[in-house]
Amino acid sequence: MKTLKITKRVFHEIAVFATGLLFVSPILFLFMNTFKTQQEMFDSFLSLPQSFYFDNYIQAWNGMHYLRAFFNTLIVTFGSVSVIIVFSSMAAYRIARSPAKWASIILFFFILVMMLPFQTIMIPLMQVAAGLSLTASRFGYILIASALFCPFTIYLYRGFCKQVPIEIEEAAKIDGASALRTFFIVVFPLLKPVTITAIIINTIGIWNDYVLAMLLLQRRDTITLTISVVQYVGRYSMEWHLIITTLAIVILPIIILYLCLQNSIQNGLLAGSLKG
Repeated sequence: MKTLKITKRVFHEIAVFATGLLFVSPILFLFMNTFKTQQEMFDSFLSLPQSFYFDNYIQAWNGMHYLRAFFNTLIVTFGSVSVIIVFSSMAAYRIARSPAKWASIILFFFILVMMLPFQTIMIPLMQVAAGLSLTASRFGYILIASALFCPFTIYLYRGFCKQVPIEIEEAAKIDGASALRTFFIVVFPLLKPVTITAIIINTIGIWNDYVLAMLLLQRRDTITLTISVVQYVGRYSMEWHLIITTLAIVILPIIILYLCLQNSIQNGLLAGSLKG
């Protein structure tokens, strides 16, 4: 019996390791090939680089104007995620605490919006954005991206908000705290697990966004990394060593962010599955 348990455990460990290797291997091959010359790429995609060839990074960095695109991406991502977290948490808490039927109706409409493909609202959305002079500006992108990403975040927050003890709010009210102060000082810190999860999910979504950025940020001084990659790849469509290096330096910040916060993400998703 004990031998059978050990065998099952070893089999499970091997299966987990093989599955992890399956998902990680494309990223490993991606970064491995960034150190190859063009000739090495054509010779074998799967072989190790003969030497560490860093000129690919220098050419990709300068060719796609990485710093300018990086800071544009950082600005719109930070701005959008900040707006999403603040307004989604407040809306979700109000919906979770309200006994009225309108709260459930509003939540239904938020869920309905999540089901609509972006392509179905793309043209009227751009017409409204043009009428409000929100095109070709980072501010306009932040407003529209926040509106598009808020429904999912509200749904994510709602399950956590329902678990916050109402006695904590009543104690804050007795002490003279306003509703807004009660939320940000007392309630919001208790939502830390889902907040970190929401930050990561929305950051990845906005950082990797291409369609909305292509529609709104077409000026040279406002383009993001995804647009810069497409423009750069268009000039070097046959030079795979530069294309792969460009992709690597774009996804590297997100990989680092995820590795730093992976425990918080897992805890937040696990808590959400139990509380939602």
